[in-house]
Amino acid sequence: MLLMESVCANCFSDDDLKKWIREWGGRRGCDFCCEYTAPTAPLSDLCEHIEALLAQHYGKAADHLPHISADGGYQGETWSTYELVFEECCMDLPKDFNESLRRAISFTLTDDIWCHRNWMSLDEDDAMRFAWDRFCNHIKHERRFFFQNLDAEDLSHDAYSPMDLLTAIARLVEIEDLIQTAVPGFLLYRARPGFKGRSPTAKDFGPPPRHVCQTNRMNPAGVPMFYAALDRRTAVYEVKELVSRVGCFEVIRPLRLLDLSRLPDVPGIFSEEPYRRRLLLSFLHYFTNEIMQPVARDDRVHTEYVPSQVVTEFLRDYPFESGRLDGIVYGSVAAPKQGKRNVVLFLDDLEPERSTYSPRADIPLRFLRAQIVRL
Repeated sequence: MLLMESVCANCFSDDDLKKWIREWGGRRGCDFCCEYTAPTAPLSDLCEHIEALLAQHYGKAADHLPHISADGGYQGETWSTYELVFEECCMDLPKDFNESLRRAISFTLTDDIWCHRNWMSLDEDDAMRFAWDRFCNHIKHERRFFFQNLDAEDLSHDAYSPMDLLTAIARLVEIEDLIQTAVPGFLLYRARPGFKGRSPTAKDFGPPPRHVCQTNRMNPAGVPMFYAALDRRTAVYEVKELVSRVGCFEVIRPLRLLDLSRLPDVPGIFSEEPYRRRLLLSFLHYFTNEIMQPVARDDRVHTEYVPSQVVTEFLRDYPFESGRLDGIVYGSVAAPKQGKRNVVLFLDDLEPERSTYSPRADIPLRFLRAQIVRL
């Protein structure tokens, strides 16, 4: 076993470990799979790297957990090094048919007892998930409008009040550089059925008047916003028609848009990314998935859309360092293909009435044309 010193990138499924071995760039010729198709690294150096990564995410039980012999030893969940690597972290070795690499890794790693680093606290992503679920339950079923300081004085050290949670989300999307700029010339599409016998205008495709505005994913009833898609077909899917007229709009001034449709991947356990970023991105994916869940257009829509409406209203007014938002980009749940995107702009009218006493409204879109689109 000791003669088997070099292992190649192809012996691992984990992308971060594969990348680390490729960057090491050792001679080709793996002592485990016996292939010459990928760079290698010394197994001892790789195991040292793995132990350093584990130490970022987990603690040594001897340093973190109380030990009471009469009560069975360590007072908390623990893993051996082998259990942590292969069961908790799910290291996969796709070419290790005879388990020689698994045995070599187990032999080379320091045999120790591991535990959660902060065993008396929730991990940050779990704490934020718990706070989000609690927040949703309160604003849907208990207290809709005055929730800001809900139980703020009774929270445990690792809990979030509603305002703490919303502020944390706003800061996180800014840190992750999710606020993008739609430059002039960018095109948006909005579908509407009808218009038989006449040519539609910009106002026909615009937000509904306040007195008939219905609740939607990002807005409550009576608060119009402009919903559009980033391509024609998705716009038609959103109105659930096989044939529809689609209005094409051109962006004529830069728009600051929070893009929730293309989040950074959550770093893996063997990534060199900071541990906290991994937890925060894990929550951000969970949160985005939660507010994008399909909702049937029945009486429940008035309740189920409340959390995403509150978040939208909070982010709309949040003082980001680079300025306030003009809208939010999010994934379509109506389009059959993944990756299709919609946008909601904080815009309540495309052709506002002009007044002698008020300045001209700053409308960021120009109506170009309307066309019939068939799916």
